[in-house]
Amino acid sequence: MKKLVLLSGIILFACNATSKLNSNDFSVILQGEYGGKEEKRHEIITNNNDFINSIESFPITEEELSKLISIDFSQHNVIIVHAGQKNNGGYSITIDRVEVIKNELLVYVKESGPKKGENVTMALTNPYCLATIPKAKKVIIK
Repeated sequence: MKKLVLLSGIILFACNATSKLNSNDFSVILQGEYGGKEEKRHEIITNNNDFINSIESFPITEEELSKLISIDFSQHNVIIVHAGQKNNGGYSITIDRVEVIKNELLVYVKESGPKKGENVTMALTNPYCLATIPKAKKVIIK
């Protein structure tokens, strides 16, 4: 009987733990126009070593570096979204919001470009965005 009660408690705790994903638990930590990948894609980083390797190409200030090295990978993953190479400036990419639906984390990405007639940098750019997101078994990019 004690084993049954203990097992029920563990199952209840485990179910409760998986529902702790919070839609508001994300934070954009770095974004820019230069340093992203040439192709449009995303990366989910789950540990510090992979993270360090992934951010080597980004132009990072000391202030930004202090934010980046304080990420707790036991609680969060990092998502990096790349807009791909653009022919000029004025483009950006960011994480707009995240939603939790049935233990799946939906990450909504928002891309924008220059408005018609807007003055922009005449250089190749590679917009990117890094954000912390809650740990989840399945992440879907929208």
